Amino acid sequence: MLHRGREQRGDDATAKIGLATERLRRVIGRHGDGEGPLVVVVGGMHGNEPGGFEALERVCANLEELALVPRGRLLALGGNLEALALGTRFIERDLNRAFTNEGLALARATAPQERDAEQRELIELVDLIAAEIASSPHPTLLLDLHSTSAAGAPFALMGDTLGNRAIALQLEMPVILGLEESVQGTLLSWFGERGHGAVGVEGGQHLHPDTNRHQEAAVWLTLVATGLLHEDQLPWLDEQRRVLRRVTAGLPRFVAVQHRHGLQDGHRFRMAPGFANFDAVRRGALLAHEGEREVRAPFGGHVLLPLYQGKGNDGFFIGRRVRPFWLRLSRGLRGMRLERFLSLLPGVSPDPERPDGLLVDRRIARLRALDLFHLLGYWRAGEDGAVLRVARRREGSVFRR
Repeated sequence: MLHRGREQRGDDATAKIGLATERLRRVIGRHGDGEGPLVVVVGGMHGNEPGGFEALERVCANLEELALVPRGRLLALGGNLEALALGTRFIERDLNRAFTNEGLALARATAPQERDAEQRELIELVDLIAAEIASSPHPTLLLDLHSTSAAGAPFALMGDTLGNRAIALQLEMPVILGLEESVQGTLLSWFGERGHGAVGVEGGQHLHPDTNRHQEAAVWLTLVATGLLHEDQLPWLDEQRRVLRRVTAGLPRFVAVQHRHGLQDGHRFRMAPGFANFDAVRRGALLAHEGEREVRAPFGGHVLLPLYQGKGNDGFFIGRRVRPFWLRLSRGLRGMRLERFLSLLPGVSPDPERPDGLLVDRRIARLRALDLFHLLGYWRAGEDGAVLRVARRREGSVFRR
């Protein structure tokens, strides 16, 4: 196992452990024959989340030890290396909010000697990944490994395309929908907006000993789901599946995010103690304090990603269970290509700023407009008063074994 540096304390609320600097490297491993899909796995995008980096170290070591050659290409990458060395979420800015056209343009326009830590990391990651994608004629998938400041079971998250579903459903954990609509500039969205598959995994609490085991299991399951490996090559896979099923037993299979409690820089936010991912709350339940103000649940649902660390601008999310019926219905509706006729509906018009977008006037199209567009494969791209902007997700490739 990758050894860690000494324990530190800093501006996160919990003890932090930095990874030993001499072991940190951007490319943890490259494996495969290049004759199939490209799977890019990133661990440690946040420096206080070392489990994903460690999980990738073990996966790459096992591939070498067992002389396993994936049918395709696995690229295992370290995320924010400078922050990982210090055990802090980020140095100057959250790297996993910087993957935007504006953020990348600003980083490139800044003189190299004047770039901050995350701008250096951003450019290096983007250039490396872009070159790898350009060299592969096959479908590409991102698996982004994270962990949470709160306790709770592991879960997957994704933009809701049929290709992403095909992968996420094989990871033996709950799947969160709609989180990428609330959080801008993530690596997950960057991949998805370019038509590639993209699935994230939150493996558990940051330094819990089981977290990087859950993340490692997710990597192996992804390599099987994409066809890079056959499960007969991995005798430990059934046990890893059983572990994931056990720790997620009783949880909803799909949850859709309905609410984000966002924070401003310099916030005075204190999550009420004791909340874990997927805890059920009723409307009006006390969730946090912001300064002297009480923050209560606007409606009932499941709490996700409650913030128990100093850095971060997402206080918590609330999601609701999605019944399998709606997922089956959405699959059928997308196959009918109804998007061709949506601009004919009252209150719906093409978005002049993007060819894949629509403008929805909620004063006219009132009846659960966003839910309808979600069913048809659209995501919320923004709002301007009563006008909702939606854009169609690029489906990309469905991986087949």
